[in-house]
Amino acid sequence: MKKFLSIIAILLATLSSQAQFSVSKLNGPIINDGDIFTFDGISAAIAEFKFKVTNTSTTDDINVKIKVEEIINANGSDFQLCFGDLCFFSITAGNSYPPNFPLTLGPGESNGNFDHFWNTNTGNGENFPIDYRLKFYQLNDSGVEIGNSISITYRYQPNLSSSDFDTLKNKGILLNSTIVSSSLSFNSTIDTNVILSDINGKIISKNYFLTGENTIDFSSLKSAVYFAKFENKDGIIGTIKVLKK
Repeated sequence: MKKFLSIIAILLATLSSQAQFSVSKLNGPIINDGDIFTFDGISAAIAEFKFKVTNTSTTDDINVKIKVEEIINANGSDFQLCFGDLCFFSITAGNSYPPNFPLTLGPGESNGNFDHFWNTNTGNGENFPIDYRLKFYQLNDSGVEIGNSISITYRYQPNLSSSDFDTLKNKGILLNSTIVSSSLSFNSTIDTNVILSDINGKIISKNYFLTGENTIDFSSLKSAVYFAKFENKDGIIGTIKVLKK
């Protein structure tokens, strides 16, 4: 009998340790752990990301917070986080929101339709993407994290324009075209490092080029948008968007 009761206790403990909530886009699909959401503008119509947190338990209340796990290429001062009808217009990596008390949801209950993330930081024109890694997590009544969390990345990756092309040209990098089939060709009056990445920020290649005519091989890459960041010993020269046909 004692062994049976022990098994039941273990099963109950296991069930209680599982996440009792789901996260979805407002009127949209379920969000999965690790999802990345990319925005190319900062206006509310483009960049405001509304979400719903739902208590999936049929019997228990839950407590939920959002933790800012990491901020890349920004300091959090131009990011709006609204949750539980409280809005914060600046966030800090490592902090959780709301800071004092979690949002409590009853069985089957969801947060309001107003809650959202919204970046208004346009960046410095060189270091992209701007990433905010945000974790939804559950707490017990003692404020201790329990269960499985759901982390997402809110990403700002602007569409770089012809002004970026001119910036590179003025600093000694002349590109033949930013629409390529098999290679990106450029003439450089300076030695430069080129870091090629995809739209999600994954680095594809890193290469060092001397002055003169140079090419970057795109033949093995699928048709998509990529970003080439040019650097020299003094720092970043500029970044350009490249379209592989």
